[in-house]
Amino acid sequence: MAASTVRAATLYVECGGKGPLTSIGAAVKVAKYAGPSTINVSGACRENVLIQNMDLLTIAGSKGASITDASGGTADVLNIQNSRVTITGMTIDGLSGANNDAVNCQQGSHRTLIGNTIQGDADCVGVYSTASAVIVGGVLQNGTSDGIFTFGDVVTVGVLIQGNPVGVVVRFGGRVRMGVVDPVSFPGFARTPTTIENNGAGVQVLQAQLACADASFRRMPGAELTATCRRKCVFNRPSFLTAPRSHQA
Repeated sequence: MAASTVRAATLYVECGGKGPLTSIGAAVKVAKYAGPSTINVSGACRENVLIQNMDLLTIAGSKGASITDASGGTADVLNIQNSRVTITGMTIDGLSGANNDAVNCQQGSHRTLIGNTIQGDADCVGVYSTASAVIVGGVLQNGTSDGIFTFGDVVTVGVLIQGNPVGVVVRFGGRVRMGVVDPVSFPGFARTPTTIENNGAGVQVLQAQLACADASFRRMPGAELTATCRRKCVFNRPSFLTAPRSHQA
């Protein structure tokens, strides 16, 4: 069916339920050739989903909605390719995977992640060359390697990044901008900075750019004080920001 003949869709997924759609993957297939579409998710989904060549797709979780790796650590939980996707209100769990991402963004994709808890897998969020992401609020935690890993462009506002070996890794032309969430732009959020705390190391930057406005680096090993980065920092050698002392970057 031609995309031009299909209207936007609003779909409802009840994982573990008895409705017509019981997985996000099934709903993605239905919405594949629709216009801007919303998939409303409830329940605990256990699956790995490929979102490819889709425009203006929203996945909205109701209270307690989750998606957990079902591959045994061999695939990304959400793999977004050549698509524009917004994900809100979900818990996305890559468990203890060591080679993939809980949320992967590549091939020119753009994703907006709002108020999610994303955890586990090698990287909680991976953003690769030609791709971009905006992350608003929520938590990135307990990755087996990194909270965020990027060669692409990432903006974080009001995000808590914790419990990862490295909070953020930016490499080879990647750009990360960290700041405060604006309640006017994102109603329902308090004015909160991006906070990187209780990670093995804060930020690793190699031949890439890091720009911060009121982003806090706290409670890394041996770190008693908060470090606040308030301007653009360009690193051409491997560098770690771990806040061993009070520091203005």
